[in-house]
Amino acid sequence: MALLRKQISQLHEQVASVDDRLAAELMATQALEEELEAKLVLYKEQFIDKTRILELRRVLADRQGVKAQLRGQRAELGEKIAEFELRINALESEYRQKAINELSKLKQDIYGLQQKLLPLQDARRRQVVTAPVSGEVVAMQIHSEGGVISPGQPILDIVPKDSQLIVECRIQVSEIADVHNGQLADVQLLAFPARTTPKIAGEVVYVSADRILQKTPYGEMPTYVVHVELDKQELAENDLTLTAGMPAAVFIRTKPRTVLEYALEPLKENFDRALREK
Repeated sequence: MALLRKQISQLHEQVASVDDRLAAELMATQALEEELEAKLVLYKEQFIDKTRILELRRVLADRQGVKAQLRGQRAELGEKIAEFELRINALESEYRQKAINELSKLKQDIYGLQQKLLPLQDARRRQVVTAPVSGEVVAMQIHSEGGVISPGQPILDIVPKDSQLIVECRIQVSEIADVHNGQLADVQLLAFPARTTPKIAGEVVYVSADRILQKTPYGEMPTYVVHVELDKQELAENDLTLTAGMPAAVFIRTKPRTVLEYALEPLKENFDRALREK
């Protein structure tokens, strides 16, 4: 195609050259016609003989022949240019159609590969378990790589970083009427020494909407699940680090305390600790 374009460029140069020669012949012909017209006037007045007139007419006829020849050359050049341009258009159309066919086949191949890739990607995703949050892994229950996990089977527990510190407790059905969100609570962390570890302030942030059966040595007992959020500042002040599954005792404040209860609180805590230590 590049060769055809080069040939077209050369033909255009030849056309320009022919046009220049035509322009020169036109000017020469015009000059001869004017000279012949002036000679005819002199011939009629018998100042010159007929031989001069015939000579001018012969030269003028030669010029007319040259012009006709140049016009013919220009027409041939134009036809060749048109032919080459048609060939270029045909080649471009052929290349375009070939590219369209190849693109269509390529799209079909890509679609086929994507269909083969989908089950492989699905199988790969099933081999990777992604946690919804970042944190510390505790209570790992699956230790074999590539093992089969049943639907709903726990794999591990994660203690999220920078998240709420929640204690879950169970409330008897007879006491749930006095428990609601926003109540204050005192939480005793049973994993730490009772004598040196104070109760941590907390707040009820969740109460289950319905009863949940809890397995006990005496059978299943209906209870309500309550979540109490611990005060992080108090935990930091007492240098207490919690881990998932740590036992705790939750005391929810269901009514305002009196002055006497505040005064007896330290004595009551010591008494509770003494009972637990025994």
